[in-house]
Amino acid sequence: MKVCILNPGSQELTQHFRAALRQALPGVRIDTCGSQTELAQQCRPVSSDILAVVALAANAQELQDLRFLEEWPSKPKLLLVLPSNAPEIVALGHRLRPAFVSYIWEGFAAIAGVLAHLVNRKTLDAGKSGTDFQEMQNSID
Repeated sequence: MKVCILNPGSQELTQHFRAALRQALPGVRIDTCGSQTELAQQCRPVSSDILAVVALAANAQELQDLRFLEEWPSKPKLLLVLPSNAPEIVALGHRLRPAFVSYIWEGFAAIAGVLAHLVNRKTLDAGKSGTDFQEMQNSID
């Protein structure tokens, strides 16, 4: 199982986010990508092991550039981190039909919680015993 973080902007922010997710989601591979091309190469869009793409968008243009995800065969869940709550930014974000929307100032706990829930659900759906969602949630808080 794999989560891909897409952030064309700050590498420092991406690495901080990756570290937080690794701590909250042990056993889940966390890949980071700085561009659409890199995401396609590293996360292999035809792969069914991609649990989600977490996209950190810095502006409206970066949100528009995420439309390529609509064409991916595996249709991974999109968790979107928006830079502001300006109406035009929120509207652009929702056009992408994300599974979850958060804002950069809210930190990473909510995104990690959603990912923990998705991991738990996928693990249970696969018939394997997985980490209890409540335990994962407690490790985030």
